[in-house]
Amino acid sequence: MLWYDKNILNNHKIIYICYPFWLADFLFYENKESYLRFWRGYGSFCVLKGDFAMEKKNLFIDMDGVLAEWRKDQTAKDTYRKGYFENLRPYSNVVDAVRQIISLYPDISVYILSAVYPDNNHAISEKRCWLKKYLPEIADENIFFVDCGCRKSVICPGMSFDDVLLDDYNANLDDWKQHGGTAVKVYNEVNSPVSTLYQVINKNDHPDAIVVDILHAIGYSLFASEKTAISA
Repeated sequence: MLWYDKNILNNHKIIYICYPFWLADFLFYENKESYLRFWRGYGSFCVLKGDFAMEKKNLFIDMDGVLAEWRKDQTAKDTYRKGYFENLRPYSNVVDAVRQIISLYPDISVYILSAVYPDNNHAISEKRCWLKKYLPEIADENIFFVDCGCRKSVICPGMSFDDVLLDDYNANLDDWKQHGGTAVKVYNEVNSPVSTLYQVINKNDHPDAIVVDILHAIGYSLFASEKTAISA
């Protein structure tokens, strides 16, 4: 059953969605912008976007080759050099797209999930410094590191379609998908742009286009008017 309170306060409408076991309260903006309120029951999250409800999404983002440059001529030895990770150039379009998602879609939780060599004494601290510089919006508790060669899926046991990995490395994407998550590949001009298993996002696309591609890949439907609003 679905109904709304006719009383409008500050251009908001209160929407009630009532099912046998759930009761959710939402604030629905008349201009189609809506924000996550809360979902009572079973610890699940739900958001009203436009005219429909959806499960909360978790977006895990790799760093090397996705947010930061991956150098064609680099060797494993190069990555041990002090200052290597901290001074990597950002893929600015991807970084800007992630910043937009954090700002405009609070119902999508954004995490960093990056691999490091366990004996590299500089990698984690330098990657954190890099993130503070280019994506300070991501809280420290949302940043995770795994040892190179380990499965990234160990970070998210019991994952579902709503747990999304944005990565450039097929082995990570394959593992994530095999464990029930959604895998999205980033083409960075070093890896292959061809894939029949995942949606591919090009790092060189405009940030607005990358946002729409990511939302589409993770099952976040957009109305045409909302796509226009993103580009505005």
